[in-house]
Amino acid sequence: MPQPRAEWGLTAGQAGLLTLSVQLGFAAGAVGSPVLAVGDVVAPRRLMLLGPVGAALANVGPVLADAPSRPVARPPPSAPPGRGT
Repeated sequence: MPQPRAEWGLTAGQAGLLTLSVQLGFAAGAVGSPVLAVGDVVAPRRLMLLGPVGAALANVGPVLADAPSRPVARPPPSAPPGRGT
């Protein structure tokens, strides 16, 4: 995770916690879905639609929350000016 660490100023411990939180979220979904019988309650087509839409919203949320302060895409720190934008 060198790029997020550099861009967000994370320590190694903070980067580890970020990675752990993603893995715990995945595990909670993988275990919670069958325990709650989501596949039996929600129609399969709707479940296959809601899963990716929910994941996309979860991924775009932090970008939108930070949108006024910086652009979404910026060149890597080692790129020369005027390239990679």
